[in-house]
Amino acid sequence: MRSHRWRWGRDGRYGRWLRATPWWILICLVLTACRSGLVQPSSSSQSLQSAVGVAARVQAAVDRTAGYDLTVMGHNLVLPEWGGIDSGHLSIASARRELTGTVYRTGDGLYSVVYIHHMTYFRRTTCPTYSLVPGGGSLVFTTFLWSMTDAVARARDVHITGVIDNRTLLLSAFLPSLGNVVITIDRYTFLPIQLMSQVNRLSGAVTRWTFSDWGHEPSVSAPAPPIAQAGPGGNPC
Repeated sequence: MRSHRWRWGRDGRYGRWLRATPWWILICLVLTACRSGLVQPSSSSQSLQSAVGVAARVQAAVDRTAGYDLTVMGHNLVLPEWGGIDSGHLSIASARRELTGTVYRTGDGLYSVVYIHHMTYFRRTTCPTYSLVPGGGSLVFTTFLWSMTDAVARARDVHITGVIDNRTLLLSAFLPSLGNVVITIDRYTFLPIQLMSQVNRLSGAVTRWTFSDWGHEPSVSAPAPPIAQAGPGGNPC
């Protein structure tokens, strides 16, 4: 049976031309066509680069990772059942929806914190033992647990606002727990690099998050009982 390989056009003349043309000339022709707009991306690739598509891929990338570290800087970021924090460093077990670390409570002091089994434990630096947020504190750190809340996938007013060094994307969005933010994203892994919020005019809250150590899953364990319910705030011990 006669092969029809490379038969393109009448009598296969374009196929013969391709075989006879040096490879480096073909590459130059393709690059020239792409740069001149003669070759356009497919509709599917365009949809992947849409703002909503990027947000969905960021959420999926966060959900897939075992864990990461988060450094928080700012002023009076209000957390449910806790109050404001100015700064902190948290190690997050994304898949298990747990975390451990330290936070500086606005106008108060430094706390060691543990969130596990939907319970929030804390120890102020002035206290020898841990306490439990009254009622358990199941919502305290959900702001940081994107794998629990689907925060990025559910974001509103999502827009791609820029590209930096062909490596990172800037995604602006409204997150219910943070308000208007800009997230810097690695465009190859779709993992967040940094998050910046706008200043809240009512509370004066502003926050900057820096993500690091993607894939590291921290060990998180609950403090040994007995654990009293108290605080936070003042001198909980």
